[in-house]
Amino acid sequence: MLQEKIKTKEQEAKEFLDYISSLETTFKTASDGWQIVLKNTSRAKSHLLRSSQFRIKNKSARNRHYGYILDLKNLISQAVYSHSKPNTKPHIKKNVSMYHYFIVSKTINNKNYDIILNTEEYFSDMQNTVKVVHLYDITEYKVKSSQSANGNVC
Repeated sequence: MLQEKIKTKEQEAKEFLDYISSLETTFKTASDGWQIVLKNTSRAKSHLLRSSQFRIKNKSARNRHYGYILDLKNLISQAVYSHSKPNTKPHIKKNVSMYHYFIVSKTINNKNYDIILNTEEYFSDMQNTVKVVHLYDITEYKVKSSQSANGNVC
């Protein structure tokens, strides 16, 4: 009997993260002057794959998250700068100067979501005229039908 190896969506997302981060390239966002790069470290890729929201996600939400990873180039190209926050944990993240947030609105199965690309700006990148920021998390927020997408959901 021949058994085919069926990849799970999680395995596909992990392999895609390995591939795309190995390119060590920047991806333009929909906002002028902003580019996002993925760190090619196992810790960074693992964090992206698992997400800070993972412990509260059900299987359906996890599968949407893996879908966001598989569509990452497209998400980044549609991402619009929302806002920034200073690093409030400089004793933990010593090389991070600011956090920047980008938003992409998506409709999946007739439900509206704001996908937030959470990025870090390093002190070493602050002198660039084009802001190059490092993706560290992808978070999802369901948008209520009466609520419009706003940039301050994170």
